[in-house]
Amino acid sequence: GRSGGGHAGKIVLIGPSEPDTAACTDGCAAGSANHPKVYGAHYDEGRITRRTDPDPIWAELASRSVRRYGEIREDATTRCTAKQATKSMCTTTGTTSATSSVPSDDDDAASLDFFVECGHLAVGPENSETIQRRKQTAASMGIVDCASLDENCLRDAFPYLHFPAGCVGLHEPRESGYISARRLVAAQTTAAQNMGVTVIDAVASQVERSSPDMDNKDDGKGVFTITTEPLIDCNCAGCVKVGIGKRRRIRAKKVLVAAGAFCNARPLLPVKLDLTPIKTQTVHFVLSDEDVDRLEGMPSIIFKDESMWSYLLPPIEYQDKTVRLKLGGARLGSDGGEYGPSREMSSNEEVMEWYQTDGSDSSRD
Repeated sequence: GRSGGGHAGKIVLIGPSEPDTAACTDGCAAGSANHPKVYGAHYDEGRITRRTDPDPIWAELASRSVRRYGEIREDATTRCTAKQATKSMCTTTGTTSATSSVPSDDDDAASLDFFVECGHLAVGPENSETIQRRKQTAASMGIVDCASLDENCLRDAFPYLHFPAGCVGLHEPRESGYISARRLVAAQTTAAQNMGVTVIDAVASQVERSSPDMDNKDDGKGVFTITTEPLIDCNCAGCVKVGIGKRRRIRAKKVLVAAGAFCNARPLLPVKLDLTPIKTQTVHFVLSDEDVDRLEGMPSIIFKDESMWSYLLPPIEYQDKTVRLKLGGARLGSDGGEYGPSREMSSNEEVMEWYQTDGSDSSRD
């Protein structure tokens, strides 16, 4: 965001592109010895975004994020920043201006459209805690266009949905819906590049902190050395191939590690974080053209009662051109916690194995 890329200076973003392992013909498929062993949770479509969270802190953070979406897209779809324009004298509407911007081609811009404002629907028993807290959040944040739907109104507004008797809804039609995780990362990366950030398409394998050295002008605070690991030597067009067979060492005064479930997988931090990765999965339903038409205008949905919670995404086109519904959730025990087999993973090896499976049959059922 602007807190980093907005004052780019000398900033470097290190991380590998998503490998197209489905198109690989040279043995780099997931699970093989040649695979780069890096997976991203953002290799996905359809993540719910909404402001009416039952937790006021999450609601405030979500609201701030939603307000940034337009800014991120604008930064990403502008080829020349003011600084770049000063150097290249970008031409706009027949005149030359040192502060003008040239928008990207339509196709490039469309590929960075990551937010779909289809609205959000929260559903639960009428007097349940989850519904009451969402209403309180909406009121405290001044979300005036959030409509409370009783059982009959819920059925009339969304006739293709069926909930248990006694359930009501909270419909948030604006500034909510879902995002494409892939496109969001692409937009953020492109925006950073437009602001002068250097992107290195590689895997960071280690971060080391050196001792302070005033002679090297490190302000007496020491510097960090980031090492990137050599990537696979593969002739497949879909695989990541930058700096093959070579390690790169980058020196930096500050390092921000954002590796998700893999933060503890490599020596990137001075201490291991107290994190316990858990297994989670979704079920996808491939839709016919008739179903896609029938579900037109469907919002993203979260449902919760005493026995289960679930979320459902509206029809979304995936990379293979199929249109799918995505369903996730879990059963709840008497204590309100998720019920079922342990989903905790104690090692990076378990995380790697989980990414390479098709999920749990028992959870899917």
